[in-house]
Amino acid sequence: MKEYKPSLLDIDLSNKKLPVNTYALRVLDNNTDLIYDIIITHDGYCPNILDEREQSNYNDYLSNLENKVITEFFKTNGLKKPKSYSNLLEVMTNNFGELYHYSRISK
Repeated sequence: MKEYKPSLLDIDLSNKKLPVNTYALRVLDNNTDLIYDIIITHDGYCPNILDEREQSNYNDYLSNLENKVITEFFKTNGLKKPKSYSNLLEVMTNNFGELYHYSRISK
C-alpha cells in the first residue's frame, strides 16, 4: 500500500472553527489501494433535518454530490475513475465553519 500523507481531512474534531462550506472525501481505489483526498467548496446546502423525508432527501443530495465530485476529480486530473472504490471518510461543514456531516468507514 502506498505511504499515507496527512491532508486537510485529518481534522481535529474538537476544533470548533473549520473551513466554511467544505465537502471532503477520502476515497480508496479498491483495485490499486491508492487513497485520494478530494476537498471542495460546496453550495452551503445544510438543511435543518426534522423528519425522515428530509433525511432521505439529504441522503440523496449527498449521494449525488459524492458521485459528481469523484467523477469530476478523476476527469479533471486525467485519471480513470476506479470501477470499485470505497469512501473512507466524508466530511461537510456549514457556512459557519461548523461540522455538519461526518461519516467514516470503521474497520
